Amino acid sequence: ASAQQKFAYLYHNAGDLGGIDLSAWEGEPFHVIQDGSGAIAFTGAITYRGSGNGESFQGEPNYYGSAVWQCDFSAFDTPGDYRIAIPGVGSSFPFSIGDDVYREAFYTTVRGLYHQRSGPAQGMPHSIHEKPVDHMPGVNGYKVYYSNFRVMDNMNQDTAFVQLPAQATSTLMPNAWGGWNDASDYDKYVQHLISSDYLCLVYELAPDHFTDGELNIPESGNGIPDILDEAAWCIDFYLRLKGPTGGISHRLESYSHPGPGVAWTDTMTFYQSKEEPLASFWTAASAAQLAWCLQLAGYPTQAATYRAEAVAIYTWAQNNLLPGDLDLANCRGRRAQAAAWLYKLTGEAHYQEQFIIDNPVQDPSATFTPNEENFELAIWGYVTTDRPG
Repeated sequence: ASAQQKFAYLYHNAGDLGGIDLSAWEGEPFHVIQDGSGAIAFTGAITYRGSGNGESFQGEPNYYGSAVWQCDFSAFDTPGDYRIAIPGVGSSFPFSIGDDVYREAFYTTVRGLYHQRSGPAQGMPHSIHEKPVDHMPGVNGYKVYYSNFRVMDNMNQDTAFVQLPAQATSTLMPNAWGGWNDASDYDKYVQHLISSDYLCLVYELAPDHFTDGELNIPESGNGIPDILDEAAWCIDFYLRLKGPTGGISHRLESYSHPGPGVAWTDTMTFYQSKEEPLASFWTAASAAQLAWCLQLAGYPTQAATYRAEAVAIYTWAQNNLLPGDLDLANCRGRRAQAAAWLYKLTGEAHYQEQFIIDNPVQDPSATFTPNEENFELAIWGYVTTDRPG
């Protein structure tokens, strides 16, 4: 109800016929009507929003495929269930106005992450969907071998399918389990951490809105807000995905995409890639961000554990950079993200100095767009740091 802006959009993409010209409705009235009774609760005038260009960063020149008009009902804030009605056009699906309208979307989304967890069995009381144990050491012959292939040297998945087994060793990695499945397969790669980063960001924006027990996950009841427990699920996986020298591996992958079947019947051999700076910087950043949120939640002991991990992994990455590494796969950006959060968390000046060096705003020749999520998170962590200087 307190949202400062509320809009409905009027447009139509007719496929091969292109966008439909709805300019005849510009200046005409629209109504916010009560769902059910049809009583008019608010009336405004339709205005032109734009061509649709620039509305998306998905690579399309016009994500909508049509010019867009808008119904601005920002001034209306009475809680209830409504539809937008435009005479001569029709009405929208029903929607709600209220202070908790995103609660169901939040619950459904994060519960979706829980259902994608790899490893322990799932079922009642946490889910009506039964899932046996999958991809855990000792189950279905699951084994993970250490490979000397660094994924950051070549991010192509087909290359990983070949090089991970080609450079495999006989060393078994018993801690390589957990994380989230995605895309109907069972590989894990460091990009999954973006989900943990955003969960922590959402918590930091409104810590009083999230509680323990609200998501009905196995960690519910431990006192820590469930949103942070779900973020920790993926971060903990990467903390377990350490190579022999203490750095973090980028990928847990097999030799091909899986065949028919389900996660708990898969018997493919998996490989843990060689530890590397890129994955280490990102994991350090995520662990530091989680530590900050755990401090906000009032759990300093748990926060200290993640802080120590973040510091150690960041230090490993700094000490194990190879020539040219910082120019691979945005490794420099992940170092900026880690440095920003470690500065926010510890206040140590050398992290601030590193962030300033790596922040592309400092370098006029650097390519910088706000859609690179690592810089968004790096800059957010830095500008919300309440420290002198």
